[in-house]
Amino acid sequence: MGTDLIAARRRKQCDFAYGCFFLTGLFSLVVGFADIFPQSNAGFFALLIGLWLAIPSCVAAVVGIVLSAKLWRHWPLPFLSLLMALVLVVAATETGPITFYKATPLAYGITCMVFVLVWFLRFRKFF
Repeated sequence: MGTDLIAARRRKQCDFAYGCFFLTGLFSLVVGFADIFPQSNAGFFALLIGLWLAIPSCVAAVVGIVLSAKLWRHWPLPFLSLLMALVLVVAATETGPITFYKATPLAYGITCMVFVLVWFLRFRKFF
């Protein structure tokens, strides 16, 4: 009975960590798609949606990194944390070609969404 409770607790922590990465990936997709639209619409799009996701996404990023450090044996979580660190470094330094700089948030968002969907639809029941 005790091991079942521990497994259920660990599954809930994994669910919460994946939920945090879902939120950061969603914000990253919004930022990435804002570059696709014409400049006249991009400001409105970023203000309307991106601003409301920015603060919760920052909190979720910190919580996701802490939980991925705690659940380090579940390899997708540390991978998503390292990927988020790479995206933040690219965004802060604006290194590389402009296409790489603009494609990084989209790639991170899509990767997060894929990992989160695979976790909730496939692997959650085995963990």
